[in-house]
Amino acid sequence: MDSNVVTYSPIRLGVEPSLAPRLSELAHGRSIVVDYFASRTRRGVTVGDLRARFSSAPPGSDYAELEPLGDVRVLAERHLLQLLAARTELRLGGPAFARHLMVVIERPERWLEFLEAHPGNRR
Repeated sequence: MDSNVVTYSPIRLGVEPSLAPRLSELAHGRSIVVDYFASRTRRGVTVGDLRARFSSAPPGSDYAELEPLGDVRVLAERHLLQLLAARTELRLGGPAFARHLMVVIERPERWLEFLEAHPGNRR
């Protein structure tokens, strides 16, 4: 574990069945990092999205190491731990020419609740 990652959590993300056998190959030795962005609109509404990406660089001390997916390390921003503990799954999304990792929450309303609890801008 990197000295920058200060927390460990036994949370294990689900993985789409068609992605699972390819995950290690896609990672190429990199970790999966899950974080989010949020922006507050002029009307006071916070909008945002979860992000999942492969990264070679350690993300920093505000991240927790989750259960690995095979030989792929998984790190998540600590504020997301409770959200990620409730049935989330990694999938490949986007158009065929620009596939990317995405996090899908079984109950999407939990994401809206999270944004209400964390209303600040975050890039």
